[in-house]
Amino acid sequence: MINKHKKEIIIVLSSFLLYFVLGTIFTYYLQTSKFWNVLFDLDTPRVFGDLALREFNHYRATVHPLFILLFQPLVSLLNLFITDSNIAIILIQSILASLSVFFV
Repeated sequence: MINKHKKEIIIVLSSFLLYFVLGTIFTYYLQTSKFWNVLFDLDTPRVFGDLALREFNHYRATVHPLFILLFQPLVSLLNLFITDSNIAIILIQSILASLSVFFV
């Protein structure tokens, strides 16, 4: 099965690595997780707060409740193994992005 789907596996793994490396660079080296409206109204502190903090203000008009209900438990589960919540969020987003590349 691996030999039959070798190209697809390489595409998914390379897209995962690309998203993970870019997310790590943007978060830790460019410090985008501390600034609002970084690029195209990208509010990374809001997204990190929605994904990692239960006490965060989730009652805004721009966030869907299913986003919090589906992804916050995954980040909380990863935080049991990974102590840095930023890495857990980047990992979840990289997995979901590479799965979307796979489905396309």
